[in-house]
Amino acid sequence: MHHSANWAQQVFLDIVDLLRSRSGADLVWVQYVSRSGEIRLLQSEDVFESPPLAWPRSACRAALDNGAAVMRTDYDMSQVVPTKTPLVFSRLVCRALKLNLGTVVVSVGWFRDHTLTPQDEQLIDLATKLAGAAMESDACCGELCASYRGMIRGLLTVLEMRDIETIAHSRRVVTYTLLLAEQMGMAGGLYDELALGAALHDVGKLAISDAILRKPGQLSKAEFALVRQHPVIGYEMLRAPLKPFPTALAMVKHHHERYDGTGYPAGLAGRDIPLAARLLAVADALDVMTHDRPYQRARPLDQALAEVRAHRGMQFCPQCTDALLDMEVDALEAVRRGELDLTPTCQSLL
Repeated sequence: MHHSANWAQQVFLDIVDLLRSRSGADLVWVQYVSRSGEIRLLQSEDVFESPPLAWPRSACRAALDNGAAVMRTDYDMSQVVPTKTPLVFSRLVCRALKLNLGTVVVSVGWFRDHTLTPQDEQLIDLATKLAGAAMESDACCGELCASYRGMIRGLLTVLEMRDIETIAHSRRVVTYTLLLAEQMGMAGGLYDELALGAALHDVGKLAISDAILRKPGQLSKAEFALVRQHPVIGYEMLRAPLKPFPTALAMVKHHHERYDGTGYPAGLAGRDIPLAARLLAVADALDVMTHDRPYQRARPLDQALAEVRAHRGMQFCPQCTDALLDMEVDALEAVRRGELDLTPTCQSLL
């Protein structure tokens, strides 16, 4: 879910349009070198087989090394950089700009004779600053996402160390959730965040003692009241680090709401409950019913589905219930047995 990458691509396309319309440029490409030396290349035409910055004799590399603009005339790029077609520029300008997290290099080339004007220089300067801002934002987002992934994996590891069944439950619930989302025709761009919310929905239970969570008999009123706090505890644990993922946060906080308004923690009803949380509630309940718990034995899948159907419109959202009941039973059985696991396909956040 790397939204700024799309934004950086759009900024690049706008830069290309600007330089082509105002200066008649034939080819534009932008390269960004991170602090670790990784190079990202955006090109207006697919002509380079690898980033020109990776080649020591390229004009781009000279601009990077000098930290300034480099101009070449009658320049055969194909002689120094592998290209898909011959690439000879009448004039080529490469401008570098050092930033906080890396360096951006913008290159603008003309195949026909072209006299560089002061306006062209101003446009290239502006394009370099715009490209730098976009690429820097993208790099920053990438570092933040890496931090999020590390934190999330850390939480999941703690859950696994605490109780292997808890992590197995989370993986199955992720898979049920994604299958339901597909059945309901939800946008694929949401799947990573749905997986994130489903994976972490029980993280608040880390604050509840094993004596309560694994109690074989009925919980006391005080114990049950404590267990009911786990969605809020989980939400508070994740609210700051997962601020960019509001759907996942809503899933953690509201997956125990009931469609009739008698759930917890907020007593939301109907469509006031976020759709992702309604979907997770069905997935979570199905998995709970079909696996042994300290307080109940596992039910066969057909009995669990019948239970969900019986509570359609009361505990469970009708739309989500219908989606579950329309799914292939064999697929649901495969998830229950652990033979179908979609969590490896959602590694951008997990």
